Amino acid sequence: MEIHLVDTVDLEKISMSKPKKNGLYMVSKPKYSDNELIIQMPKMNLSLESSEENTQVFLDFLNKKEYSKKVYDFLNTLDSKIILIIFKNSEEWFGKKIPMEKLTEMYSGTLINIFSESNETERKETSTRIKVNINKKETSLVDKKNNELELSDYKNNSTVECICRLKYIVFSKDKCVPVWEIVVMKLIVKVNRVPKNAFIEDNSDNDSIEEYSFF
Repeated sequence: MEIHLVDTVDLEKISMSKPKKNGLYMVSKPKYSDNELIIQMPKMNLSLESSEENTQVFLDFLNKKEYSKKVYDFLNTLDSKIILIIFKNSEEWFGKKIPMEKLTEMYSGTLINIFSESNETERKETSTRIKVNINKKETSLVDKKNNELELSDYKNNSTVECICRLKYIVFSKDKCVPVWEIVVMKLIVKVNRVPKNAFIEDNSDNDSIEEYSFF
């Protein structure tokens, strides 16, 4: 398994297999130089949305500085690259040329921007997140010392650091969605419940974590 920092990825090496029928959907397998595209995410906040059958979570950007900014820009550029690949191959894959404007409308980008309405006419972006899947058989859940964890050990707004793979590009009749999957999710900061009139000791200044470590 080769893990990449986003600034080392050459987007010209991204390719996609011809979509194949899978139930109600068509599924394409993206590749990076004939391997999986696996990247390291920055430290992010975790938002849980899980069920017994399927587990999905959101990763919220803490900021858009330094490596976080690189990842944000990379994901935008990667989405544009995927749309271009689909556009160039649409006639071969689907039997008709799909206009770029239509593809852009169909494609659900990796980045999800959250807005607040400051007034009736103005919306302000407040945060950006990514939806990712947890594979119960393959995703590794660990703490900072690489001890194994259960998903129940993670709480909403915990700070995590993830390695993610671009697993599939899924097509429906009028949608196209990139599917990301967590390979490793490391718990960095666990959310503590604050007792009334009590303080939590903050050791963050003494706990330096290398942004670019590969775990």
